[in-house]
This record gives sequence, structure tokens and C-alpha cells, in this order.
Amino acid sequence: MRKSTLWKLCFLMALLSPIAVGNLWAQLQNGKVYYFENKGNAGKSLTITASTNLTIATTSASDHKQLWYAMETSSGVYALLNLENGKFLNSPNATGNADWTTVASLGESSQFTVTLAETGYYALRAINTTAGDHYMHYGSSTDDIVCWSYVNGATNIAASCWKIN
Repeated sequence: MRKSTLWKLCFLMALLSPIAVGNLWAQLQNGKVYYFENKGNAGKSLTITASTNLTIATTSASDHKQLWYAMETSSGVYALLNLENGKFLNSPNATGNADWTTVASLGESSQFTVTLAETGYYALRAINTTAGDHYMHYGSSTDDIVCWSYVNGATNIAASCWKIN
């Protein structure tokens, strides 16, 4: 391969790599507003209920019940504030069907890391998890958001994966 051809190939790869990698590793950014669409339930996004509980509902990018303001609390750790009720997404730090809720005060149970689950989808895990790796999961039998042990390749993984829009 000639020197000029190699240079052109390297230049092209450098030019295109941010596009390819950027979509794979895009996570939350401080100060931006997002909605979270559940992979296992196309067209349904994380939403608050009349109480402080969470469920999924038909996605509406203008519905404040589905919009979450991202706040980076430390490097790679975020809190999510709901635009409708002004409360933080909160993990129960428990096993089984313990419900995720929203709370008024920012604490460890309201701070999360975001992990790439598969191309375009992420898993959210509270930093206060002491009972194993429990992630935000849509529980179809209870119609709410519960703790779930996310295991890549498991049959129920889709309900623990979220597209961040």
C-alpha cells in the first residue's frame, strides 16, 4: 500500500470513528433533559404516577411526567429530577418487587450510574445498591418500576434496558 493511500485510510478512519463510537457510548449529560424508553415495551417510556410511584406509558416527548433533568453529582454519577413533580428518581435498594419512586431530597439512593447494555440501550443502577446489582426494571406483572438483577443475555433483559432520548 502506498504511503498516500495509507494516510488517506487513517484520515478517513479518524474522521468517522467519533460517529460510530459516539452513538455506542452516549450517556447522560449534565443539564440536559431526557426521556427513557423501555426496550421491552416499544413506544413506552418511564413516567411518574399520581403518587410518587413510577411506571411506563405511551411515549410523549412533551409530557413533563416523562421528562427527566440530568444532574451530574460526581464523575459518571447522575441524579434525575422529574420535570412534573420536581422530585428525584429513587431506588429502594431492595430485592424483589420493591418499587422505585421519586423523592424530594437528593441522597445516595437517588444517584445512578449508566451502563451500556447493548447498542443504543442502557441500564441504570443506583450507587447505594448493597443487596447485589439491582437495576431499574419495568415489572409487567406489577405495572411499575422495580429492582432487578441485570444480567446481560438473560431472557428478561429487555425490561431492564432503556433508550435515552
